[in-house]
Amino acid sequence: MMTFMGMKKPTYREVMKEDLRVCLHKSTSLAAMTFMLAIRDQGYDTCPMEGFDSVRAKKLLGLGKNDEITMIVSVGKRTEEGIYGDRHRVPSESVIFTH
Repeated sequence: MMTFMGMKKPTYREVMKEDLRVCLHKSTSLAAMTFMLAIRDQGYDTCPMEGFDSVRAKKLLGLGKNDEITMIVSVGKRTEEGIYGDRHRVPSESVIFTH
């Protein structure tokens, strides 16, 4: 049915559960980006984070086990000294390859 409707007018086709899930995470990420830009405009800094303990984060936030967290955003003021400690970077030649 959706295929035939799409022939006459633009139709949102991502109707499978996984497609909607991906779309929601993308939209949430864009909202987080807008939030981070607004926070920066107020003189604060942000850091988006992935790779956190989602079970613990959900428990701390009072979320259900089927709820999902797209990212955690930390907010704070930077110090005048900047980043504590030396930065360690690998040589760009070891991660950038040309053909």
